Amino acid sequence: MLLVACLSLASTALAQISTFTLDNKPDRITITFYPPKDSATPAVAGAPFSADEVHETVKTLADGTHVTDPVSTRHIVRDSHGRSRTDRPIFQGISVIEIRDRVEGSYYLLDDYNKVAHRFAAPQTVKPTNPSADSRPAFPASPDNPQGSIEQLGSQWIEGLSAQGVRQTIVWPAGSHSNERPITSVTETWYSPELQTQLQTISKDPRFGDTSVKLIHIDRTEPDPALLRPPQDYRIVDETASFTMTVPRPR
Repeated sequence: MLLVACLSLASTALAQISTFTLDNKPDRITITFYPPKDSATPAVAGAPFSADEVHETVKTLADGTHVTDPVSTRHIVRDSHGRSRTDRPIFQGISVIEIRDRVEGSYYLLDDYNKVAHRFAAPQTVKPTNPSADSRPAFPASPDNPQGSIEQLGSQWIEGLSAQGVRQTIVWPAGSHSNERPITSVTETWYSPELQTQLQTISKDPRFGDTSVKLIHIDRTEPDPALLRPPQDYRIVDETASFTMTVPRPR
């Protein structure tokens, strides 16, 4: 069974490096990873931390029944040079370690089972943008296009850090997606200037459910440097196209 796993859901800290597909066999799983396509953001220097990033989604059916997806937790590490690591679950019992070494200019995906570090050249760095009270989501003028607004929410404390909040509301008019009534999507984001990363994102969309992504267990100490480079006994393979990992199916 082939499963497409793009995982485009927004992350508070580090989005997934590579999209992938899964070929699910009774005794093994083959994962095909694709080259990074998105532009990299600059390395954040001088703000090391580690944390757990918790993803929760609740969908509401037409009869009012709530369906809660399994909670997904990723462990994130970043050092004072801006190197980062994400231990990311991607399928039942299977995780992949991603390392972004923006000092070296490389991305790594670690295959723990076969002891291979797959290395990509990091995408070109771009300066990130933050929404402001004067900005609005830009859509071409058309009665079928969504209308957006952005509201500043002030600040609050999250996990011991001051965070600045922004709420973005997007309304799709009736008929724009074969919908009888307007569809309203609301995303609330809380950003830490001190860590220079998002601490929490809450999205409410009737099509996809209510999603919460939050950093917890934040530790501000410098991480072990060994976590941010491939282990010495791993073989490094430079990749420019898609590649596969094959691992035994978890029992």
